[in-house]
Amino acid sequence: YSRGVAYEKMGRHEKAFQDLDMAIDLDPNHAPAYTARGIARTAFRDYQWALLDFNRACELDPNFGQAFYNRGLVKAALGEHEEAIADFDRALELLPEDADCYRARADSRAALGRFAQAVEDYTRALELNPLDAETHYSRGVAYIELKKYHEAITDLDRAIELAPSYPMAYVSRGIAKEKLGHYEEALTDLDEAIELDPDLAQAYYNRGVVYGSMGEYERATQNLNRAIELDPSLANGR
Repeated sequence: YSRGVAYEKMGRHEKAFQDLDMAIDLDPNHAPAYTARGIARTAFRDYQWALLDFNRACELDPNFGQAFYNRGLVKAALGEHEEAIADFDRALELLPEDADCYRARADSRAALGRFAQAVEDYTRALELNPLDAETHYSRGVAYIELKKYHEAITDLDRAIELAPSYPMAYVSRGIAKEKLGHYEEALTDLDEAIELDPDLAQAYYNRGVVYGSMGEYERATQNLNRAIELDPSLANGR
């Protein structure tokens, strides 16, 4: 079991899976082994089999928070966010200081459009882990959805300080600045996002939106066309 967990942490998922299979054969009632094997299966996107492992772990030890947390992650990956939130709720009863679990519940709440609740969870996650650029970014995006653009920019500033090569943070900050009418600053952010990732459709799309707001319709059209080339789904809007 321990060697399987070590392989999993090293990213050697196939080796991890083999060892954890053996561990479960030796002790079929070991909840952590099922959880670890479920994590290995998740790495292969083998979600249905991973769910079976996490279900078994939760049955064997209803107080093993990591089993509920990881089952929630799989349900979220499958788009089953209500069920995921129920698992994260249980995990947080057992692991009340787990920043990753607050963040995961926030992501599912945001996916369901519950942005105010998501902000609460992101805030708690940041109290526990204030240097997490991804959580600052996600809270910034939630603030944009709540039309709290100044708060969004503060979070996105921090995300970029922590991860200067994070193109979507520049895109989102550009969106917030466009909403405030700061078009030149928005363009600077979107230009930077494209510099970091020349194939990032969202950056071209939002740069097109900014140019449109500025009345520069030819540039707007060029950018929107490029965005749709990269991601045809943007033809229906962001």
